[in-house]
Amino acid sequence: MTRLLSDGEHQVHSESLAVASRIATSAWFRILTTLAILMNATMIGVETQKASVGERPALFQRLNFGLNVAFLFELVIRLVAEGKEFFISDERWGNIMDMALVILGVGSDIAIMVSHFELEGGSVWKVIRLLRIMRTLRILRTVKSVREFQKMLYALMSS
Repeated sequence: MTRLLSDGEHQVHSESLAVASRIATSAWFRILTTLAILMNATMIGVETQKASVGERPALFQRLNFGLNVAFLFELVIRLVAEGKEFFISDERWGNIMDMALVILGVGSDIAIMVSHFELEGGSVWKVIRLLRIMRTLRILRTVKSVREFQKMLYALMSS
Protein backbone atom coordinates (compact mmCIF):
# COMPACT_ATOMS: atom_id res chain seq x y z
CA MET A 1 0.00 0.00 0.00
CA THR A 2 1.36 3.41 -0.99
CA ARG A 3 1.30 6.18 1.59
CA LEU A 4 0.91 9.80 0.54
CA LEU A 5 3.52 12.24 1.80
CA SER A 6 2.46 14.98 4.19
CA ASP A 7 3.13 18.58 3.15
CA GLY A 8 6.24 18.70 5.36
CA GLU A 9 7.55 15.41 4.02
CA HIS A 10 6.85 16.52 0.45
CA GLN A 11 8.75 19.78 1.01
CA VAL A 12 11.78 17.92 2.47
CA HIS A 13 11.67 15.45 -0.43
CA SER A 14 11.49 18.27 -3.00
CA GLU A 15 14.36 20.13 -1.34
CA SER A 16 16.48 16.95 -1.28
CA LEU A 17 15.85 16.42 -4.99
CA ALA A 18 16.77 20.04 -5.73
CA VAL A 19 20.02 19.78 -3.76
CA ALA A 20 20.93 16.48 -5.41
CA SER A 21 20.16 17.96 -8.83
CA ARG A 22 22.32 21.05 -8.18
CA ILE A 23 25.20 18.86 -7.03
CA ALA A 24 24.90 16.37 -9.92
CA THR A 25 24.86 19.09 -12.58
CA SER A 26 27.59 21.26 -11.09
CA ALA A 27 30.92 21.65 -12.84
CA TRP A 28 32.92 20.86 -9.69
CA PHE A 29 31.04 17.56 -9.24
CA ARG A 30 31.88 16.51 -12.80
CA ILE A 31 35.48 17.62 -12.38
CA LEU A 32 35.87 15.67 -9.12
CA THR A 33 34.28 12.60 -10.71
CA THR A 34 36.62 12.84 -13.70
CA LEU A 35 39.63 13.24 -11.40
CA ALA A 36 38.55 10.15 -9.43
CA ILE A 37 38.29 8.17 -12.67
CA LEU A 38 41.75 9.35 -13.77
CA MET A 39 43.18 8.52 -10.34
CA ASN A 40 41.62 5.07 -10.60
CA ALA A 41 43.21 4.53 -14.03
CA THR A 42 46.61 5.65 -12.74
CA MET A 43 46.32 3.40 -9.71
CA ILE A 44 45.48 0.43 -11.91
CA GLY A 45 48.63 1.03 -13.95
CA VAL A 46 50.88 1.35 -10.91
CA GLU A 47 49.21 -1.56 -9.14
CA THR A 48 49.57 -3.76 -12.22
CA GLN A 49 53.26 -2.91 -12.43
CA LYS A 50 53.75 -3.71 -8.73
CA ALA A 51 51.78 -6.95 -9.05
CA SER A 52 54.02 -8.04 -11.95
CA VAL A 53 56.93 -8.15 -9.50
CA GLY A 54 54.87 -9.82 -6.76
CA GLU A 55 54.01 -6.75 -4.66
CA ARG A 56 50.51 -5.83 -3.48
CA PRO A 57 50.86 -2.87 -1.10
CA ALA A 58 47.97 -2.42 1.33
CA LEU A 59 47.88 1.25 0.34
CA PHE A 60 46.33 0.28 -3.00
CA GLN A 61 43.51 -1.57 -1.26
CA ARG A 62 42.76 1.46 0.90
CA LEU A 63 42.86 3.88 -2.02
CA ASN A 64 40.66 1.60 -4.11
CA PHE A 65 38.18 1.35 -1.24
CA GLY A 66 38.13 5.17 -0.98
CA LEU A 67 37.52 5.50 -4.70
CA ASN A 68 34.70 2.95 -4.55
CA VAL A 69 33.08 4.96 -1.75
CA ALA A 70 33.42 8.12 -3.86
CA PHE A 71 31.91 6.38 -6.90
CA LEU A 72 29.06 5.05 -4.73
CA PHE A 73 28.38 8.58 -3.44
CA GLU A 74 28.41 9.91 -7.00
CA LEU A 75 26.01 7.19 -8.13
CA VAL A 76 23.56 7.84 -5.27
CA ILE A 77 23.58 11.60 -5.98
CA ARG A 78 22.86 10.96 -9.66
CA LEU A 79 20.13 8.42 -8.88
CA VAL A 80 18.38 10.83 -6.51
CA ALA A 81 18.77 13.77 -8.89
CA GLU A 82 17.63 11.97 -12.03
CA GLY A 83 15.04 9.60 -10.56
CA LYS A 84 13.49 7.33 -13.17
CA GLU A 85 15.23 9.33 -15.94
CA PHE A 86 18.43 7.59 -14.83
CA PHE A 87 17.00 4.39 -16.34
CA ILE A 88 15.06 5.72 -19.35
CA SER A 89 17.10 8.65 -20.70
CA ASP A 90 19.35 8.48 -23.75
CA GLU A 91 22.25 7.92 -21.33
CA ARG A 92 20.58 4.90 -19.68
CA TRP A 93 23.10 2.32 -20.91
CA GLY A 94 26.01 4.38 -19.62
CA ASN A 95 24.16 4.88 -16.34
CA ILE A 96 23.44 1.17 -16.03
CA MET A 97 27.10 0.39 -16.79
CA ASP A 98 28.17 2.89 -14.11
CA MET A 99 25.80 1.31 -11.60
CA ALA A 100 27.00 -2.22 -12.41
CA LEU A 101 30.65 -1.17 -12.10
CA VAL A 102 30.06 0.54 -8.76
CA ILE A 103 28.18 -2.50 -7.43
CA LEU A 104 30.94 -4.82 -8.65
CA GLY A 105 33.62 -2.53 -7.20
CA VAL A 106 31.99 -2.41 -3.79
CA GLY A 107 31.35 -6.16 -4.01
CA SER A 108 35.00 -6.84 -4.78
CA ASP A 109 36.05 -4.66 -1.82
CA ILE A 110 33.75 -6.66 0.44
CA ALA A 111 35.13 -9.93 -0.96
CA ILE A 112 38.68 -8.75 -0.34
CA MET A 113 37.88 -7.69 3.24
CA VAL A 114 35.99 -10.88 4.07
CA SER A 115 38.41 -13.40 2.59
CA HIS A 116 41.64 -11.45 2.20
CA PHE A 117 43.93 -14.45 2.27
CA GLU A 118 42.00 -16.39 -0.37
CA LEU A 119 42.26 -13.52 -2.86
CA GLU A 120 46.00 -13.04 -2.59
CA GLY A 121 46.80 -14.52 -5.96
CA GLY A 122 45.62 -15.92 -9.21
CA SER A 123 42.69 -15.23 -11.41
CA VAL A 124 40.46 -13.49 -8.84
CA TRP A 125 42.84 -10.50 -8.76
CA LYS A 126 42.86 -10.44 -12.56
CA VAL A 127 39.06 -10.33 -12.69
CA ILE A 128 38.92 -7.56 -10.08
CA ARG A 129 41.54 -5.56 -11.95
CA LEU A 130 39.62 -6.05 -15.22
CA LEU A 131 36.45 -4.74 -13.60
CA ARG A 132 38.36 -1.70 -12.35
CA ILE A 133 39.77 -1.11 -15.82
CA MET A 134 36.23 -1.15 -17.19
CA ARG A 135 35.43 1.71 -14.81
CA THR A 136 37.84 3.90 -16.75
CA LEU A 137 35.44 3.62 -19.71
CA ARG A 138 33.35 6.17 -17.85
CA ILE A 139 35.86 8.79 -18.94
CA LEU A 140 34.49 8.43 -22.47
CA ARG A 141 31.16 9.82 -21.26
CA THR A 142 32.95 12.80 -19.75
CA VAL A 143 34.82 13.44 -23.00
CA LYS A 144 31.47 13.40 -24.84
CA SER A 145 30.16 16.05 -22.42
CA VAL A 146 33.28 18.15 -22.95
CA ARG A 147 32.81 17.97 -26.74
CA GLU A 148 29.19 19.07 -26.39
CA PHE A 149 30.30 21.94 -24.16
CA GLN A 150 32.95 22.95 -26.71
CA LYS A 151 30.34 22.97 -29.50
CA MET A 152 28.03 25.09 -27.38
CA LEU A 153 30.87 27.51 -26.54
CA TYR A 154 31.89 27.73 -30.20
CA ALA A 155 28.30 28.46 -31.23
CA LEU A 156 28.04 31.22 -28.61
CA MET A 157 31.35 32.79 -29.65
CA SER A 158 30.50 32.75 -33.36
CA SER A 159 27.05 34.33 -32.93
